[in-house]
Amino acid sequence: MARNDPDCDAPTSAATPLNLEMRESWDGDPPKRYLIRVIDIEEVRTSGGPELRASFRDPDKEPTKLPAGGIEQAIRDAARKIKPKRALISRAKLVIARTKAFLKGTGPLRSPLDIALRGDPTVIVFILARPINLRFSPLTKALTHKNPADRNAYGGLRHVRLAQGDYDEQEEPLEDCRIVYFVAKPPETPLGPPPPPAKYYYKHGLNLNVRLDHPPDDGGKTLRALDIMIDPDIRYPGQ
Repeated sequence: MARNDPDCDAPTSAATPLNLEMRESWDGDPPKRYLIRVIDIEEVRTSGGPELRASFRDPDKEPTKLPAGGIEQAIRDAARKIKPKRALISRAKLVIARTKAFLKGTGPLRSPLDIALRGDPTVIVFILARPINLRFSPLTKALTHKNPADRNAYGGLRHVRLAQGDYDEQEEPLEDCRIVYFVAKPPETPLGPPPPPAKYYYKHGLNLNVRLDHPPDDGGKTLRALDIMIDPDIRYPGQ
């Protein structure tokens, strides 16, 4: 959990278990636009040694109108265009990001996988690109909430497996799943009651549940994997 995380001390109840799963259904206005975020987690060389960093490709891309073929067509089109990142481009983006951070100065610590969203309901798609052994968890839903009060603003969670042209979409987790999508509706005001404190910065915390597959051990007899929880947030600046 990141420093200054708005949900680190969200109120909890000892008597009633909290439902943090993202809803499988969406009963709001049908979304007419989508936003795809391709995730890379990679090693970056620095003067102090190698660092592991997470980033979006094209992080400034705005939501786009859904194509005639719906979200399946949008996902297929995006998957076809994903190519390995070139090191030179990656380093150039890193320099730009550091320059922007220096000019902005200090402030609330944000995840590099935060999304800023405004306007109408939007289908958000996460695609895991690098490393190639990174998958969404086959044991638990790919996305869960940090604060159960946020659940009404989200729904329609689907896990997608796209292999050799075959498109498989399920509500439940899938093996070898690298794509998920859901609907997010920007709230007009923070959800309550009671209203969240000022330090919530008008954002909702999510948990992205992923797995790093590892080579088997003991001559192939023991399968190995590392389950990881990543915490992207959906921010609603200006709401």
